[in-house]
Amino acid sequence: MRTYLDTAYRRFLRGKYHKIGFTTFRMYIDAVGNSFVSVACFYCGDMANTEDHTLPLIALQSLLSTNAQPSKDKFIVVPACWQCNSILGDRVFPTLGMRKTFVKHALRKRFKKILRLPIWHEDELRELGPTLRSAVVQGIALQRKIKERLAW
Repeated sequence: MRTYLDTAYRRFLRGKYHKIGFTTFRMYIDAVGNSFVSVACFYCGDMANTEDHTLPLIALQSLLSTNAQPSKDKFIVVPACWQCNSILGDRVFPTLGMRKTFVKHALRKRFKKILRLPIWHEDELRELGPTLRSAVVQGIALQRKIKERLAW
């Protein structure tokens, strides 16, 4: 949960984006002006529920202490699910493709055990008790979902 200080600090950093002459560019905006409504995550294809600043707000603080001016393409905001956004955190990458590759690698590592689940046949599932069958079916569904996210 965000505290008042966290929210105020983020507002301060967003103001700095504009103060140094850059505006954030949102890649997806609906007709009403809301960003990322019913849009897929840029990194994995899951439902986006956050925004990812390709130059993290926290990285802007160190940028302001130098005379370096990054190119305007670093100030893009893309739709992201909370998981991909938290994986990226405050990491800075030169391109969106590199950010996406990093997320895919991290998801593969995080869900390594689920991705290695064996293939179950219907006959094998029928032999299991209801509780174990339910757990296996949920694992298979999760594995399918993760594979879809990695293939995005």
